[in-house]
Amino acid sequence: MNYSIYIFIFLSFQLISVPSLEEYDRLTLPYFLPTQIDVSSSKNQFLTALGTHHTNDPQDPQFKPVIDAWNRFITAIPSKKNISVVIENPSGRACRHYQTSEEAIEHDCDRGLATYFAQQHHATLIGAELPTESVIAQLFNEFDHDLVLYFCFAQALLYWHDFNKHETSQKDFVMNYVHQWTKQTHITFEDLVALHKKLTGKSFRSHSVFFKNIMNLEHHNSFLKSLFSIFSKPIKRFKKDFHTLLKRSHQIRDQHIFNVIKAEWNKGNHVFIVYGAFHTIALESALQELAQQ
Repeated sequence: MNYSIYIFIFLSFQLISVPSLEEYDRLTLPYFLPTQIDVSSSKNQFLTALGTHHTNDPQDPQFKPVIDAWNRFITAIPSKKNISVVIENPSGRACRHYQTSEEAIEHDCDRGLATYFAQQHHATLIGAELPTESVIAQLFNEFDHDLVLYFCFAQALLYWHDFNKHETSQKDFVMNYVHQWTKQTHITFEDLVALHKKLTGKSFRSHSVFFKNIMNLEHHNSFLKSLFSIFSKPIKRFKKDFHTLLKRSHQIRDQHIFNVIKAEWNKGNHVFIVYGAFHTIALESALQELAQQ
């Protein structure tokens, strides 16, 4: 018996992975979205992945290609069975029922539209997002405590700017998330403001541009975007360390997303994915390899 053949076959099913940290440095978004990946197996099993940006505007030009892609995908499956729709939500999160695509987009942007697709065709809706607490716990095991804590602060501030309707004070909003993610309830908002000064060398101002930039992996990867923000750069060592942590946070999430997609594919399901564009670009090679197995 030729055991080397069996070992090779076994390994070929094990080696699909998301990008390395170094490979994340080379990922960039195209000017126009959505991105699209279409793959199929020799058994006529189909997978389509759309990479979008998150907007609640039904008139955004990205949505027509998404709708067109869904129509092509569903048409290619005569039985209309064994379909999984994968979205950027934690597993098990309840979704409201939508009457129209416009209502779905206005309520929950690209995730809402994909949910609407699944509801209209009785497909299985799958949330592939790893809970933030799980990502944070893993980062605490791998990085400096203060750096991870600052990552939580920056993420919560972004949520404040993007999702809060200012019904809650910024301080209460941010600390609710930081305490939830870190389980460190003794930390105060003032502690985090002091940490901001310590790590970045800057006085704290809660404007969104600074935090959007340092939490945006594409911004770190883009020479021109980094060049134009030269006058608001944090100190060099912090930027390098934070960039590494940010890449690792993406890698942790992307590996979980891929594992969820792989599980649905291995069940023999057709898979339609609507996710943030940077995630779909990161997963492109892995998805193509998955279809070839």
